[in-house]
Amino acid sequence: HLRVMPAFCAMAAGVWRKSRLLISFVMQRMWGWSPFFAAESSCVVAAFENNQAMPITDANKSDHLNAIAKIVGVRHVIVDAGDMTPYLREWRDLFHGRAAAIVRPGSTDEVSALLAYCNEHKLAVVPQGGNTGMVGGQIPMNDGHDIVVNLTRMNAVRSMDASGNAMIVEAGV
Repeated sequence: HLRVMPAFCAMAAGVWRKSRLLISFVMQRMWGWSPFFAAESSCVVAAFENNQAMPITDANKSDHLNAIAKIVGVRHVIVDAGDMTPYLREWRDLFHGRAAAIVRPGSTDEVSALLAYCNEHKLAVVPQGGNTGMVGGQIPMNDGHDIVVNLTRMNAVRSMDASGNAMIVEAGV
């Protein structure tokens, strides 16, 4: 599993420099080098290693979830164990996890605000599109401290180009 640390949050918020740094970090971790951004890689790895997520505990859970509910709306923060189950296992039932909450933003502005909050408070985030991955990366760890950011509410088809066989869709399609 790749646990998404707070420094990763800025990439999802659309900051290109951060996404370049993330690519460097992942390539550095996987292969020991990054052909695109080699000069940045070593400092990125050090930054990610020193930026540990803070666990959500019983003492601070309600404060965090109330703040997150103000961003996405109360009905889009799922905390009931039964309601969370489909988000905590992948479709083949090979990988299972636990989470503090499932959060379902409905727009890029909500994703940006949510990730900014998680980054500020060093909360671990697990992004989840359609929960169709084959390697379990969309499933949180078993410690129950992660926030799963499920993007299925962002399900609009923005445009289609039939002649070019292309379409632009939101992250949850």
